[in-house]
Amino acid sequence: IINLSWRDSAAIERLQPVFDEAIGIARRLKDVRSAAMLTMAYGRALLATGSADNYLAYIEEAQVLSFEKYNASVEAMLVTVQSHAVGLAGFLHRALSLNRAALESVEKIEPTDLRMLGFDPKYWLWALRARYLLLTNDTIGAEELLGRLLTEASQNVDSVHRVVALGSRIDAASL
Repeated sequence: IINLSWRDSAAIERLQPVFDEAIGIARRLKDVRSAAMLTMAYGRALLATGSADNYLAYIEEAQVLSFEKYNASVEAMLVTVQSHAVGLAGFLHRALSLNRAALESVEKIEPTDLRMLGFDPKYWLWALRARYLLLTNDTIGAEELLGRLLTEASQNVDSVHRVVALGSRIDAASL
C-alpha cells in the first residue's frame, strides 16, 4: 500500500497509521530489510505531498536501519532514491555523485525488489541525471542522456520517466 501510494497521491494521514503498524511489526521481528524498505517508501509518499526535506530525512533513516544488516539490493535501492531526494532538495552536485553511484549499483537490485518498485530504476536514474546535468548547465551531457532515453531505450522506459525526460527537454529549450 505504502510503496504504490505515491503514484495515486494517497493522503499521508491515511498512510500514517499503516506505516506505523508496519514499521512496528518489522522492528519487532527485527526485519531490517522490511523496515528500511517501508521507511524509504513512506518517504516517497511524503514527497508526493510536497516535502523534499521529509523525503530525504526518511531515506537517511532507512539507510541507518539498513546498516544493521547489509543487503546489496536494499543498499542499491537506497542510494537510488537518495540521489532523487538529494536532487529535489537542491543539492545538485551531490545528487550527481549519488546518481553515478546508483547507476554503478543498480544491477544489484534483486528481481523481487524490482517488481515491488514497479519500474526499471536504471532509466529513472538516466532521467534524473539528465535533469541534474541540465540544472548544472551541462546541456550537452543532458541532451545526450535524453536522446538515449527517448530513442534507444524507449520500449523499456516507464511512461513516468518518459514524461520526466520530455519535461527536461522542454526545460532545456527554454534556457
